[in-house]
Amino acid sequence: MRRWNGCDDRIEEPAPPAGVRFLARVIGEGTAPRDATLADVVAAVPPSRLPAHPLVVDDPETRVRHARGQSLPHWVALRTGRLGAVPDGVAARNPPSRSAARWLTQPRRGPGSSSGAAARASSAG
Repeated sequence: MRRWNGCDDRIEEPAPPAGVRFLARVIGEGTAPRDATLADVVAAVPPSRLPAHPLVVDDPETRVRHARGQSLPHWVALRTGRLGAVPDGVAARNPPSRSAARWLTQPRRGPGSSSGAAARASSAG
């Protein structure tokens, strides 16, 4: 099952009771981690710095869903809600023309950025 912040991680095989007692004695009782909710993560996303454009989706939820990949460090960031930088926008799925597609790939200079959209995209992780 695919989730917004990783894969289904249910464990079907319970740990042996003796192992559970040993770990509790050595490191203490365990507590299940609390996953960050999508709503909490989306609420913490700063506004996009890009100008409005029909070829750029800049709503916070879409930006969060495109902020990380599928590596272990990315899953940890998503599960904990500690994403750091998120992209300012996501290219529209179906640009209506070649000129629109070219516009999406042109470097942009944004506030506080010295190298434009490419730098923002690469710093997003």
